[in-house]
Amino acid sequence: MNDKQVNYTGGAYKIETFRYDGKSLDDHKTISGKADLMAQSSMMLHESAEKSESPQSEFLRLTFEHELLPTPIERYHFFTNMSSAKTIQPSHLDVKFIDVANCNITDANGHPKTCLKVSNPLNESSVPTFYVTLETESISGFFTENAFHLMPGQSKIITHVAKHSA
Repeated sequence: MNDKQVNYTGGAYKIETFRYDGKSLDDHKTISGKADLMAQSSMMLHESAEKSESPQSEFLRLTFEHELLPTPIERYHFFTNMSSAKTIQPSHLDVKFIDVANCNITDANGHPKTCLKVSNPLNESSVPTFYVTLETESISGFFTENAFHLMPGQSKIITHVAKHSA
């Protein structure tokens, strides 16, 4: 193990099965316990996939928590490709700028940064949103995270780092 690797043995995991409309399935489809994330997650997902009764309308969410992690890690597993998935519905996301007082305004190289809060509001028509991607036409640069998933009621803080023109 090198200096940058961390041993996450003893973390807590939870695997939940959802329908594409965002509704959680019965408790008998939720598995939780303690595990080493790297050693156990693939095996747990494989075992859960064998239990899926409707692979074209269900997906799994694996959540891993550990005291050394600032936020839980979430990973999703789809039993089929998205074009074959049934019942995926369009969703509406809210995107808001975050006040500069709550966001570092430059990165380590002096590139300007803008922070955004992307939310999937929780209401009666909320559905999970998969592979959310952000784009900007006016300011070249990159987003710190892209192609992420948001369950109803979830938010994510994303930073756009502008490129300096040469």
